[in-house]
Amino acid sequence: MGKKILAICASPRKNGNCETLVRAFMRGAEENGNEVRAYFASETKIEPCLACGMCYKTGKPCVQKDAINEIIPAFLEADIVLLASPFYFHNFSAQMYAFINRLYAIGNTNDHVYPKKDVILMVSSHSDREEDFEPLFAQYNNMLIGYMGWREIGRVMAHTYSERGEVAGTDFEKQAEELGKSIR
Repeated sequence: MGKKILAICASPRKNGNCETLVRAFMRGAEENGNEVRAYFASETKIEPCLACGMCYKTGKPCVQKDAINEIIPAFLEADIVLLASPFYFHNFSAQMYAFINRLYAIGNTNDHVYPKKDVILMVSSHSDREEDFEPLFAQYNNMLIGYMGWREIGRVMAHTYSERGEVAGTDFEKQAEELGKSIR
């Protein structure tokens, strides 16, 4: 039986580079019998956390009625989480931060314990300077790997691409598909 994978594509661009990478990954992963549930920021709205504290006070999931109410159960069931984000101002997109911040409710309804997940990171960027990525990796390593206790199992950094869909047909798209095929 294959793995359950939750893919979060945090790019607001429909048919953009992140979406191209995620769809390539999905092709490879599904070919091996894995189940992928994908959410695309271009189609799915996740509001930012309101800091209302209701999840903490009541022990119930977030009170906001948006896509997170569908995503959280998929997150809890997933063996692997794929995070795909464009590279904005040396970090994740606002859409990715909205998803990550809304995971707060899970800890508040579970004695501040977050489920351990395997994670795959995909980033699309116009930059190819390694030092430009340091702020993103610091956030990723501190927040998800360190605090949440996730384990990275793959990464695709599609650099030097900024135009919509420009990554299609490149080695980065092939890397994403091969990474999907490697999931067993």
